Amino acid sequence: MNRGVHLWHMDMHRIYARFAKTLLLISALLVMHGGVASAQPIQEIKTVDLDWYKKLVSNSNDTTYVIKFWATWCVPCVAEIPYFEKLREKYRSQKIRVVLLSLDNMKELDTKLIPFVVKKGINSEVYLFAQKGLDWIDEVDSRWTGAIPFTLIINNKRQKRVVLEKEISFAELDSEIKKTISK
Repeated sequence: MNRGVHLWHMDMHRIYARFAKTLLLISALLVMHGGVASAQPIQEIKTVDLDWYKKLVSNSNDTTYVIKFWATWCVPCVAEIPYFEKLREKYRSQKIRVVLLSLDNMKELDTKLIPFVVKKGINSEVYLFAQKGLDWIDEVDSRWTGAIPFTLIINNKRQKRVVLEKEISFAELDSEIKKTISK
């Protein structure tokens, strides 16, 4: 076999290997979502910044915002995610919006964050918070030290703002929501 044909053969082998890996990934995603017929679209994860956050929390409507700052590498953060999903489902008919703001590295959006969200079947709104530096932490809330998990529960119309800078249980989260939405 001459050198040119051999190199072409090696290139074709690499292309085939990449194609096979892609097919495996697609197959795994379809299996995770129940096959082609019932596969749900993978949610888009947008990159947001402090200005987006400020606009979100300045709404004067009667919506209660449950905002969780977290990361895929934070064990207690990951442990809490099912509680936020359960909360979203429990209060789906009420004016409650669950927002998960990931503090993961922007470079890992496609390799870590999106696969994590797909694998865990997260249906809450997920955004990648891409604010540079750390000086923005006080602008989120002056009581926040910067540690995660960090949860804010805000309803501006009712003038309620709860800060939880710790790992929380579903019962605690649910209790805080009940206090916030009560008249």
